[in-house]
Amino acid sequence: MTPRARPGRAGFSNITSTVILTSVLLSIMIVASYLSNDVLTTQIAASEFKTAEDLTKTIDSEIRKLMFKPGSSSIIKVSFSTTAPGFTKTGQNMIITFTGQSPCPIEANQLNIEGRQQIGGSFNYTLQGDSSLIIWPYNGSLGRICISKPLNWRVSLDYERALCTFTGIVNLYDGAVYTPQNTVEVTAIALDFGDFTVTANSLILIQNERVETKTFTLTGNWNAIVSLPGIPNKTVSLVDMGGKENYKSLVNFHTIYIKISVLEGG
Repeated sequence: MTPRARPGRAGFSNITSTVILTSVLLSIMIVASYLSNDVLTTQIAASEFKTAEDLTKTIDSEIRKLMFKPGSSSIIKVSFSTTAPGFTKTGQNMIITFTGQSPCPIEANQLNIEGRQQIGGSFNYTLQGDSSLIIWPYNGSLGRICISKPLNWRVSLDYERALCTFTGIVNLYDGAVYTPQNTVEVTAIALDFGDFTVTANSLILIQNERVETKTFTLTGNWNAIVSLPGIPNKTVSLVDMGGKENYKSLVNFHTIYIKISVLEGG
């Protein structure tokens, strides 16, 4: 007896195969779409973090322009999407001590701009400046910019150093006669922060609140010592700066108070 054919079986198999194939292709397309979106999001985040690096350089540049202009300010318009600004108040002080003078404490704070975790590349390096606590005009930057990744990617700006400048020997009147004296300028920045209202369109306000100058006379080959917790002290002498120890020294020590705020933009 000849078996009867089952005409509906082949049709059912073709439909089932088509459904399975369609499902597989759809799954592949969905996965590919997610991967594509992830790659695109990562690229955007990496690009914006690079912009954050450039923005931090711009902030430092504006601070340098305002340094000796008490009461002056600068505004930077900026957009934030995958990055956001913040700050760290370390609770520590940088201490500057001159021979025979009382120690001068200066708050050691940092401005931060953070990006997302998934950005690739190297970190824990200095983008600008170095870790030296004392710099000279020809070989250092008061503002140090570092790239790190404590949790998210972070670009940070700090001013944990003193700028020492020997400005030459001048004849100064001491009340009786004119005598040659060394003249030295020492500068430090105390960084502080105001309101931080971060929106898609923000304004970064940089203010030189004031400049406090202490002037005093030192004798011999005096030292300036800069210290910060956890870092070896750095010492520079008058002779190291190019002065002559047989002359008195007129020292002008400037502390510049800079405040940074982030405001809602229009």
